Amino acid sequence: MQLTNIDRWAFIKDGGGVYRRIGAGVTSINPSNNPIVDTKHYVDAQNPSSTVYGIAKQWALAMERYTGDAANDYIASFAEEVNASTELVIVEAHDVPIDPEDGEEGYRPAKRYDITVVVNGEGSIQGGGPMDMDVVLYADKDGEDVVFDIEAGEIVV
Repeated sequence: MQLTNIDRWAFIKDGGGVYRRIGAGVTSINPSNNPIVDTKHYVDAQNPSSTVYGIAKQWALAMERYTGDAANDYIASFAEEVNASTELVIVEAHDVPIDPEDGEEGYRPAKRYDITVVVNGEGSIQGGGPMDMDVVLYADKDGEDVVFDIEAGEIVV
């Protein structure tokens, strides 16, 4: 099955502990694993060898500033913050609903990340264009497998 932009959802946890779906004004969420690689080319080897020691996961958001959208407003509130931390949940909304004991249809597999939010640019002003924001979300540790209720907007398992 070919996945599209509506098959994977992203939620950010706001200051009140509510998960808000990232959407309005966000034109892309680009993940990058940023592998931590050590490459050596020894004098007695024809080719170099590489060892991957880990990853430094991050998501680059290309977004336009929309007021009144809870996720957009919350992300924008970090414009001059240092070490702004929260949570990000990436939900596989396309997956077959997980049928827990209570039979809820909105439950989907997801990964929860502790993140640091960095607003690199808080709103460029272009003649005749939207106010753009440049945001990067950095994972502070490995993601945790969870079950997320896409209807209620909350982690259930």
